[in-house]
Amino acid sequence: MENQNQQRKPFCTAPFFHYYYKGDKVNTKMLPCCESRVEGETPQSFEEYWNSNFLKEVRQHMLDGKKHDICTRCIDVENKGSFSARKHYKNMVERLEKLTGNELEYNVQTGTQYGTPLAMDYRGSNLCNLKCRMCHPGSSSEIAKEMHKFPEEYEPFNLGNPKHKLYKDNKQPNAFIETLPLDNIRRMKILGGEPLMQEDVYIALEKVKNLPHAKDVIISFTTNATNFPERFTNLIGQFNKFLIRVSLDGVGNVYEYVRSNGNWKKVLENCTKIGTHGFTDDEICLGFSFVIQFYNIFSIKEILTFCAEWENKQEEIWNMNPFFSIIEQDHLSTMLLTDEDRDFVNSQIDEFDKQYPNKEYTQTVRNIVNKFDTNRKTDKKTALQLMKEYTLMQDKVRKTDLASLHERYAKYL
Repeated sequence: MENQNQQRKPFCTAPFFHYYYKGDKVNTKMLPCCESRVEGETPQSFEEYWNSNFLKEVRQHMLDGKKHDICTRCIDVENKGSFSARKHYKNMVERLEKLTGNELEYNVQTGTQYGTPLAMDYRGSNLCNLKCRMCHPGSSSEIAKEMHKFPEEYEPFNLGNPKHKLYKDNKQPNAFIETLPLDNIRRMKILGGEPLMQEDVYIALEKVKNLPHAKDVIISFTTNATNFPERFTNLIGQFNKFLIRVSLDGVGNVYEYVRSNGNWKKVLENCTKIGTHGFTDDEICLGFSFVIQFYNIFSIKEILTFCAEWENKQEEIWNMNPFFSIIEQDHLSTMLLTDEDRDFVNSQIDEFDKQYPNKEYTQTVRNIVNKFDTNRKTDKKTALQLMKEYTLMQDKVRKTDLASLHERYAKYL
């Protein structure tokens, strides 16, 4: 029997106030958050999703204090001692309640007393100018284009048909943004592809900018920072706070290997430029994110050192700790490391810790290397073989060489 009683602390708050959208010309995905691991029937509109039996079922589980099958990812991360998205949404609720001046009242039918989302994660297109090693055609039109150009090379890896994800098919803005209810939005997270290339992102920002409470809205952007157009920087001061998270995944030549088409020098210039644009730290926060993976693991000391040195040089805009996450693909994880190489990586972290003690993010990196990435679904032998085949294929297609990054890679290939 449905329980309509409000509960101040549901198992997870995301299904009540948050909305995740990822779409392209063929597929539309709507879920409580990006970590959801189970989907209901594919809805055709926001209203159909927000009022669906699937979402009501999820909300009921949350109000009853029970996890749902969608919660697999968060529970796994929490069991390994890390900070999960579930905890992130709990903290987000506290900030939203301060912004609105009202406590959220949870219910199964409409989510909260507002009836529409207060926070949104919007990913309207795969249009992108990079083809990162750990990415896929659903989030990169450049990878789709490469797959289309080299079908025989990519065919064994079963990444799907890239035809509808090609660059030329994504030049028009995603019209879905025009149908989304943004009137109650207080926080909007925007990712891609590369969102600064996508017209529908600017449509969304213009719509939110014109809301009566626009100055109370926090915008969270994840970008590759290959370009900060004037059109974008002109919008930043229109909101309460702009949180800009730049995806790097490496430094120097490792960055350019992992994030194919990227230019390390240009990205650093852009990040420095955004900090000298006249914004105050009340208007903008800048931070970096790194997906810890096999391709960057031997340069972990350089990555950590870069973060520490950047923090010292750019205090006026550096307000967020670097974010280190676990790669999803088993065959690109640090599970592949030999014991000797894992010891080497740990020694590099130790050296950094001596030079820059008490950095909060150091322990997160240690956990990924020693705990999170040692318990994978794929057995190590299978993962190693897939890594070798996939890496050699992409190196051939892109005319690159993983072994040139560090001498320790040679034995894996």
